[in-house]
Amino acid sequence: MSVIAIGGDKLSRGLTLEGLSVSYFLRASKMYDTLMQMGRWFGYRPGYVDLCRLFTSSELNEWFRHITMASEDLREEFDAMWNAKATPEKYALKVRTHPGQLQITAITKMRNVDRIQVSWSGRLVETYQLPTDKGVINKNLVATQDFLSKLGIPLIKDSNNYLWLKVSPIDVLKFFSEFTVPPQLTKVDLTLISNFIRKLNQDGELGAWSVALMNKANASKHFTVSNKVSAGCFIRNTAGDTETYIIKKNHIVGKQTDEFIDLDNADLSDAWLASKQDKDWKKNYPKPKLVRELSRDVNNPLLIIYPLDPLGANPKDENSITIFQENDDVIIGFAIVFPKSNTQHTVEFAINTSLANEYYQSEIDFDDNNDNLEDNE
Repeated sequence: MSVIAIGGDKLSRGLTLEGLSVSYFLRASKMYDTLMQMGRWFGYRPGYVDLCRLFTSSELNEWFRHITMASEDLREEFDAMWNAKATPEKYALKVRTHPGQLQITAITKMRNVDRIQVSWSGRLVETYQLPTDKGVINKNLVATQDFLSKLGIPLIKDSNNYLWLKVSPIDVLKFFSEFTVPPQLTKVDLTLISNFIRKLNQDGELGAWSVALMNKANASKHFTVSNKVSAGCFIRNTAGDTETYIIKKNHIVGKQTDEFIDLDNADLSDAWLASKQDKDWKKNYPKPKLVRELSRDVNNPLLIIYPLDPLGANPKDENSITIFQENDDVIIGFAIVFPKSNTQHTVEFAINTSLANEYYQSEIDFDDNNDNLEDNE
């Protein structure tokens, strides 16, 4: 028997239509949760999913596309919360908001929610969590070797580090597209970051990248790009997790001055003067945050690549299983230093109000304190 079902509220909410294959849908709601509940076509369609069709308006199509992305973001947040062994009470779950008319849910259900604008302008972005899957590690290693080998002959900075100037954002974006970070590392969404870079490229920013390969002196393991480029690997000890390689203190950058590798003293003068106005700043170099905001040109972001000794990813607990051996592949991590933008490009999220102030605390701590030096640096 074939049936054509026509209806309003009852048909759109709480009713399952077995075998539904074709839907004409024009009934709208401006709330994420209600709109999702109205989707009668959702669910398992074993054996005939290829026959299913949805006819709707272009506006509703855009709304459902946005809700799908927001739902995927939230699923990743749940996974990250689980891996962090946290609860919603302690974990800042966030939901992507809509730039137009859509609301996440009714206002009365969002009493403990605030909206935050996420931008990478003037930010330090670090891959402080890396994969332990050896296949993914090798893939990232090869992607990094291919990327650097095409940049030509580097400059030598600070006696042993390598630096390439005026690198095209196209090459950097290609590298990001080939590099894999753990899905738990929600702060480093390379797809969103790449979209942010493309937007700023359209406005004449982030067009000439500096790329640095950091080189640890007297290291026991090396990362080789070519006959002329070989870098010693750093030790970044794990926090103890075995599913992913979480670097202690959530920072891959060892010294804050690594951010200045492509800048001269003259470039740092404005940030240095501003840093001296802060009576609590006692270091003999300017505050990195001020360098990003005052000294780094909007067209000149910096990508810092750190080759890491895989032995650092082994848990130090005597009862833990040893994952990596000396002959295993080098683990690649990186940090991105974004200058302060003249644009207002952002991604908006809704976040638990009580945890909003904690959301960027680790980055704030690192801006104020050089807290990630390993004992053997």
